Amino acid sequence: MNHPSSALWWLILLLSFAACKPEEASQTSNTLTVRIKGSVEGFNPVTSNKLSYIQKWIFPSLVNFDPESEKLAPVLIDSLPEKVTIDTGIYAGAPAYRFRFLDAAKWPNGSDITAKDYIFSLKVALNKGIKDNSLIRTYSPIIRDVLPAPKDNKSFIVVLQKEIINVTAYLGGFALLPAYHYDPKHLLDSFVLSDFVKDFEQLKKKHPAILEFAKDFNSEKYIRAPKEIVGAGPYRLARWDANEQLILVKKENFWADKLPQKSVYITGNPDTLIYKIVPDEVATSLMLKNEQLDLVADMREEQFVKLKSNPTIAEKYNFFTPSSPGYYLILLNNRSPKLTKPVRKALAQCISLDQINQVATAGLGTKVVGLLSPNSPYYDHDLKPIKQDIAQAKKRLQEEGWTDSDHDGILDKTIHGKKTPLILKLLSANSTGVGQVVSPVIKEAAAKIGIKIVIQGASLKQIIGGLRSHDYDMALVRFVTSPADYMPYGSWHSDNAGKNGRNFTGYSSSRTDSVITALQEAHTTAKKKELYRQFQENIYEDQPVIFLFSPTKTLVVHKRWEPVVSSVRPGYFEGGFRLKK
Repeated sequence: MNHPSSALWWLILLLSFAACKPEEASQTSNTLTVRIKGSVEGFNPVTSNKLSYIQKWIFPSLVNFDPESEKLAPVLIDSLPEKVTIDTGIYAGAPAYRFRFLDAAKWPNGSDITAKDYIFSLKVALNKGIKDNSLIRTYSPIIRDVLPAPKDNKSFIVVLQKEIINVTAYLGGFALLPAYHYDPKHLLDSFVLSDFVKDFEQLKKKHPAILEFAKDFNSEKYIRAPKEIVGAGPYRLARWDANEQLILVKKENFWADKLPQKSVYITGNPDTLIYKIVPDEVATSLMLKNEQLDLVADMREEQFVKLKSNPTIAEKYNFFTPSSPGYYLILLNNRSPKLTKPVRKALAQCISLDQINQVATAGLGTKVVGLLSPNSPYYDHDLKPIKQDIAQAKKRLQEEGWTDSDHDGILDKTIHGKKTPLILKLLSANSTGVGQVVSPVIKEAAAKIGIKIVIQGASLKQIIGGLRSHDYDMALVRFVTSPADYMPYGSWHSDNAGKNGRNFTGYSSSRTDSVITALQEAHTTAKKKELYRQFQENIYEDQPVIFLFSPTKTLVVHKRWEPVVSSVRPGYFEGGFRLKK
């Protein structure tokens, strides 16, 4: 069978878009039409969480980051959890936190959301029999047990194995599931949560019900069937047309509607949310011109700037650029004898951050100097981006003993008795625009100081493989941050620099290790601020990586809406949008 070419396919799609102006995008319709780029895998929040930014309207969590304050705030609970002391019994002295669900919080069948549902959701999270369980690695090391209040089915205490930082985000940040719907056979009812914590392998061997539940939970109906996707949020999945659109509809008589104050995550102002799957930006631009879209996010910066300067579109749409949670950087393999500290600093000095920001973000990005988000209250604004200084970079290399002994334009040096040219491999994603435009700029800049860079286009899987095996010199990657306090132990402590660790650079510093250890035990704002300052200064001085820029989100919103826009991911909050009067 002959298939149309990609260009012809998009031409057909463009013509179909231009031929009609759907009712849902009319000026008075309370339907918000959103363009999304990627395909949809499924709506099981445990096994298919790539669409968490849409799933949250169906499956809210107990807490989430408020888009205005950018701090953790209650969603399904009446207040943030309080730390409690357990004086007696087997959990005496263990770290513990008390939660309580909102009195009004109910499931779609009208039943109350209770401690039982929280315990059930954790049983799911800790069930290793569930294929593609995305929560198991997070919760198995920290959860010890959950103790329901004896006289209040909405209150419970979570007991931890050890005290952890960002405890509220961990204990309240996952999707809550209704036990009545996802375990209709009551297969998990007879097991206590601690059974899942102690020895799961023995548990599943003795009790076939554990794996029977896992098989049911992995079934297709909980991934794709709209009627089987059930949560406590303001919307329900009404329709899913593969590779075309998702439609979420506001629930009638939703339990949170009458609350005088509530989180945006349980707010449903639009009657309908339509997510159009349109990966092509030409088609997206035409849909904007025809007013077939209300919200477009993550448009390429060049196209965003072009559309913003178009008077016809600017008359109908507002353009927003909230800061994006994360930044791009170049990881340097500090284990390599080539990449000593002077060489790392020379590499950083040969690069023009302004040029990189321009080619990658059309100048919309922000230069960064450290591992924390520029929005973090602990970000060290006293540290300044490294300026390009070719002469100083050359001097550093010369002082380190690098010369062009054979006059081939590439510096060399004798290392371990062998003449070694300063040739470095740069792993770069071959499927992203940033990698394609930034890597050549880095290569050209390094050549000016006698360093030859060989760009190795790779898939994300290949890049991760190279980092884990330590088989790389440089890697251009994006680091995604969270409004929660950043904990650097896993990625920057020398304990994790081995083969199985996540300290991919191999960076090792006793003074930085001490700061990281102290951060894990710091609980006051003042103490954290001082330790984060020391940590950022150490990384800045040692240059284990090269920081590049933090991109901005690009949002285009129809002027008929009063939007909720924030630096909190994904940058917009559809349920909070209101039609202008």
